[in-house]
Amino acid sequence: MAPLDFALVRHALNLAKKTGMDEVDLELGDSKFHAIFDEKAKKPAPAPPKQTAAQIAEEAASNQKPIKSHNVGIFRDKGDNMKIGGEVEVGDVLGAVVALGISNDVVSSVQGRISEVNVLDNEPVEYGQVIAVVEVQ
Repeated sequence: MAPLDFALVRHALNLAKKTGMDEVDLELGDSKFHAIFDEKAKKPAPAPPKQTAAQIAEEAASNQKPIKSHNVGIFRDKGDNMKIGGEVEVGDVLGAVVALGISNDVVSSVQGRISEVNVLDNEPVEYGQVIAVVEVQ
């Protein structure tokens, strides 16, 4: 069976928009696509990849906390704090992951100083990929 292609996805999105649908789910073989037009209809984000007990213990003991992508797409840097040494607060927007024209903010869940930047502006990112590491203060 052929995988989902861009033309099929575009056709489904245009049709959904014309008919007033809030959400689109496409599935063809192993290929899946999901889009939401109305934030109120948004499904909860999938659970992050499972970590081993050793990874969890190491992360808890360390004052280094990763900021991870919750989407697949292209990373767009949104500020001066997205550099090594940049100060971040809880809730600061470090950038966005853009896919199919939909922008999803990457938000800091901790306060501290950025110690690693793992993704640059306009680079592709995967779900769960570490965007930056923050040294918690």
